[in-house]
Amino acid sequence: MHAQNPKKTHRPARGALAALAAVVALAALAPACLDAPEYVYGYDLLDLRLSLYRTDMGVHPSQSVLDDPNNPFRYEGVGADTKWLIQSYGNNAAAFYAWATLLARAPSGESQYYAALALQHIAENREVSDVELPFVRDMALAGYTALLDDFPGSVSYDPSGLYSYPLAPLAWQGIQALGGTLPPGWIVVATEGGGTTIIPVASDAEDAVPADPEATP
Repeated sequence: MHAQNPKKTHRPARGALAALAAVVALAALAPACLDAPEYVYGYDLLDLRLSLYRTDMGVHPSQSVLDDPNNPFRYEGVGADTKWLIQSYGNNAAAFYAWATLLARAPSGESQYYAALALQHIAENREVSDVELPFVRDMALAGYTALLDDFPGSVSYDPSGLYSYPLAPLAWQGIQALGGTLPPGWIVVATEGGGTTIIPVASDAEDAVPADPEATP
């Protein structure tokens, strides 16, 4: 599942987590079937909580998430297929740690977007203390801004893996939802359907918005 996730307010059944553990174990034995995850599954991905080890975690180019002792993926990383299982069956903190770890190890706009999206959901669902909430909100805004600044042409793919969609407009939606402002270098324009989107204002826009080679087809 590669499309933007709705706000995670549900808690999947424990059976789904058991299934995920089984998938992880099987993938380690049969890498031809799945991209085998390179970590030992030992965390309940529904009970994991975000720890504000550093407030630059999940924001390119920071790698501080790799030092966070609360990050279950910090030693071995996350597989290309496993990240979508975590996105689907883990909670928002698990999704954040997975995408932030990927972002630190192999920077891409896709990882930056989903790390920021997880932070946005954590803030909106108040999954941290009241003291921590403004910091998490600012981390999400910084993540979306980093996508626009550092990965302006990044894309992700629909579930078929055949059709891509740009992440910059989704990052702008996240910034709006959090009450932030559009960073320099972009303008808001109207679309034919009566909505709005954003485009870069650089004169060499084609060069300013390269394709993101790290996005997952």
